[in-house]
Order: sequence, then C-alpha cells, then structure tokens
Amino acid sequence: MKKEAVILIGHGSRIPGAAEDMERVAAGMRERMGEGRIIEFCHMSMTGPFFPEVFDRCVAGGASKVVVIPYFLHMGAHILEDIPELLLAKAREYPGVEIIFGRNLGYDDCLVDLVIRRMNESWSLPDIRNTGRRKPA
Repeated sequence: MKKEAVILIGHGSRIPGAAEDMERVAAGMRERMGEGRIIEFCHMSMTGPFFPEVFDRCVAGGASKVVVIPYFLHMGAHILEDIPELLLAKAREYPGVEIIFGRNLGYDDCLVDLVIRRMNESWSLPDIRNTGRRKPA
C-alpha cells in the first residue's frame, strides 16, 4: 500500500512563534486523519523547518506520494515560481515519488464566515493608541 504525505508550506517569519497557527492546523489534520497519512509543515524562509528536509523526512518515513499545500491565501511569486522550483528539484532527486502541487488556500465561502466572525470579535477591542501593542489580539 502506498503511504501518502501532506506538507503545508508557508512563508516563514523572523518573529518566533509566528507560524503557530499553521502548526496547529497540521496538528488538527493529524488528529482528524489518523495514522494513515504523514502530515508535516515547513517554511519557505527565515526559520525552519524548511521544505527540503521535511520532504526528505516524509520519504524516509515511507511516503511514495506527497501533496504539497501552499499555506497562502493569494497567488504570488512563491506559488507561481518558488514552490514549483522546489518541487521539481525534489522530483529529479526522487523519481519514484509522486509529487503533487496542491491548491493554495485562496478563496472559499468559509472565509467570508471567518472574516465576519473576526470582525464581530474585533468591535470590542481597544483603540490601537490605548494598547501600546502592534500585534492583533
């Protein structure tokens, strides 16, 4: 039986902990999907783990099919250029592994509901001048 892996690939940040939400999504996927698939996450830059090492770990774990999901809302250089280059490099390195460039997060009707929820949660927050904080609540 073929073992499958899913890799979420995000931008990365120099701010420690910035990718915690993506890590939580990966953990939630592992929980919901059980042990049948390998679920990993990685970053394009700044802080690891990075795609090459995560991909290698998936293959070492037995994956013969890998779906890479760009953890990005909007199309841009990473989706149109950078990520395909990373995947093609791994395809040359691992000719026996099927590599699928999945769809980015993009638009989905559930995002409308999420943005409305965040808007409603935000009405009671204080004016930015009164918080001394730069980051969202």
